Amino acid sequence: MKKIYLIAILLLLIPLASFAGTPQYSGGGIVNNSSTVDFGARSITNGTFVDSVFIPIEWALNGTTAPEVASVITSTYSVVVRNFASNQTEDVNFTWQVPSDFTGTTIKFQVVGYITNATGPAATEGVSFFLQGASIGTGDALGATLGDAVESANADLHAAGAATQYDIFYTALSDAVTVTNITAGETVVFKAYRKHDDTDDDYLQDVGAAGIVIKYQRLLSDTL
Repeated sequence: MKKIYLIAILLLLIPLASFAGTPQYSGGGIVNNSSTVDFGARSITNGTFVDSVFIPIEWALNGTTAPEVASVITSTYSVVVRNFASNQTEDVNFTWQVPSDFTGTTIKFQVVGYITNATGPAATEGVSFFLQGASIGTGDALGATLGDAVESANADLHAAGAATQYDIFYTALSDAVTVTNITAGETVVFKAYRKHDDTDDDYLQDVGAAGIVIKYQRLLSDTL
């Protein structure tokens, strides 16, 4: 019995661990940490984690050659899309307020869309979208020079299971997109477009884009 009491006392005296290193906590998305993680204080400081935001297509404005206006498609449930043509490159513009705790120099993206035509894609037919952007702060001109466009495609919609009307599809997560002068707390102006003559875009029907997912890194801190 005395041994049991002794073990209990020792356990109470052992402090919760504090350590320095690189925690791997996938549930919270923590990917890096250069400072002490003090579980006794229940705090984690100066790490980074991956976050994402969905931009609905109805927030986008017409670009140089605009797709169809926003419309509602229904198959039991309803969703808003804008149909992008297969015979010309059509584009939209939208803005994103960069979070004040953003960190890094790039973002990634993918498009969420629907098959809206009664003729679904045949085997190996796909779609290709591109995104480019520039960050603007106080005193910067709205007409900033956009960074290089980067592709996000689904090169085989049929194989991915998006073969019939009203099927949802996702393009692949893009490579890193370098947004000109991207800075925490500023506004990014984006141009997104379906590139109808890209080698990955050979589905010869309109497709409905429902929105764009932007993936980026944020700083995890215990201070405002």
